[in-house]
Amino acid sequence: MRKALSVCLLLGLVAAGYVTVTPAAAQNRSIGVNIVLNTPITAEIVRDLGKPLGPSVAVARNPAKKLAQKLRGRTPIVYATRTYAPVARRWQTELNEMAKVLAWASVLPEADHNELVGWDGDAAARRFAPVFLRDPEEAEDHARMMDATRDLIKRRTKIEEVRSKGPSLLSRMLSTVQLGDFTSVYLAVLRKVDPTPVAVIGKLKDRLAKT
Repeated sequence: MRKALSVCLLLGLVAAGYVTVTPAAAQNRSIGVNIVLNTPITAEIVRDLGKPLGPSVAVARNPAKKLAQKLRGRTPIVYATRTYAPVARRWQTELNEMAKVLAWASVLPEADHNELVGWDGDAAARRFAPVFLRDPEEAEDHARMMDATRDLIKRRTKIEEVRSKGPSLLSRMLSTVQLGDFTSVYLAVLRKVDPTPVAVIGKLKDRLAKT
């Protein structure tokens, strides 16, 4: 039963884009088995890491509430390396749908090829809120790239850094997803909007149905 549940959880993570299965990994059955068997353990770890994010935890001790306050009235741009690209994308979509704000996800090194020029030359840069998703075990070249990009952007606006937590890459990615989800809800509360409805999407579907 436990293994079947683990397989379902893993398939859900893959489908959601949180876990990418490369052809090499797909051929290596031991990799898949290890991920499957560790999924329930990871779920427990992520659940524990989420306890400080709950509604009953005061702002001073709640990272999600504090970040929501910092994002209020600004346009978030979530930066990540390719490893965390699905996580950054999740942050964007939750901020869009739950908090009802414009937000974007941008992946390094691609963002350094063009977006960095915009930061350097746009007089309205201060209205944006760059959020860098960091991993304690990120590769050395990734760390240098993130640090250099952060240092250049913070000359133009206030930046935020999120340091992922957890004993494994999967637990760190999922706990970062969890932080983004809570942050988007708290930002919705600060903006006095209901995070659940997505009425404009219904309007789009209605219009498309008529064409």
